[in-house]
Amino acid sequence: MSGREERSASIALIITTLIWGNSFVAIKILIEEMNPFAIAALRFLISAPFFLVFLWVKRREWRIEKRDRLLFLFMGLISVPLYHLPLNYGTQFIPAGTVSILIALNPVFTALFAAIALKENIRGWKAVGIFLGFFGAATLAMSHGRVEFRHILGVVLVMIAPLSWAVYTVISKPLLKRYDPIELTAYLTLIGGAALFPFWPETARESMTLSLNGWLAMFYIGFICVSIGYTVWYWALSRMEAYKTAMFVYFIPLSGLIGAYFFLGEIPGPSAILGGAMILLGIWIVNWKENLLNR
Repeated sequence: MSGREERSASIALIITTLIWGNSFVAIKILIEEMNPFAIAALRFLISAPFFLVFLWVKRREWRIEKRDRLLFLFMGLISVPLYHLPLNYGTQFIPAGTVSILIALNPVFTALFAAIALKENIRGWKAVGIFLGFFGAATLAMSHGRVEFRHILGVVLVMIAPLSWAVYTVISKPLLKRYDPIELTAYLTLIGGAALFPFWPETARESMTLSLNGWLAMFYIGFICVSIGYTVWYWALSRMEAYKTAMFVYFIPLSGLIGAYFFLGEIPGPSAILGGAMILLGIWIVNWKENLLNR
């Protein structure tokens, strides 16, 4: 890849992470007007057409191999309900900036789950990185002055999201040999989104009273983050070595913190900054070890 292509890919990845980082700000805005389940269901209804159009364009490949059907069902439940519902619910109790930092724990959870699933030993610097990640999360949970149950609950619930994504990441690796990445994402999003059907009647009622700001926030997480985010992300990944993309994970919490400051007036305290720094350092250590192995 030429230097010009790599620069273009880097810019695209930065833009994507900036978009994704501010999705937590949008969820925080929406949580004031809708319940967490309705947010997840309406987000799916807005993003589903993008994936349907994508699969229609690739209609000659519209099929899931019989051996993969149960795995697709399981992964669809992990990637949509088990990711978005705890994320939305937990966002009620903690700042959006904190949410963006906790979501960045994905590489730490991925390393931990891969070690368990593949029976690899966790030792040395990788163990240090994982410890720092979890210790930083504990610090964030207690960074709101008094230690309150709702803050701890919020942190625990939000951490289910990167945990579920880590499971998804490890399990999906064999499937990526048979399916295009965005095609796999499309199938799993549609399967997982269908599981939100029980919440659609309530979603319809709540959407009738959604404010303009609420609709803008919903359009942002349902369309901008999905259609533009995934398209640009996979375009960039096709033009850059996988290990080089690890550094871009740091832009997600950074953009989340900046967005939370400008749109929500959130200012992280010293404990929150310390906890966030420990998480980011832990992620860097884990990614650093993975990068050395992948070079």
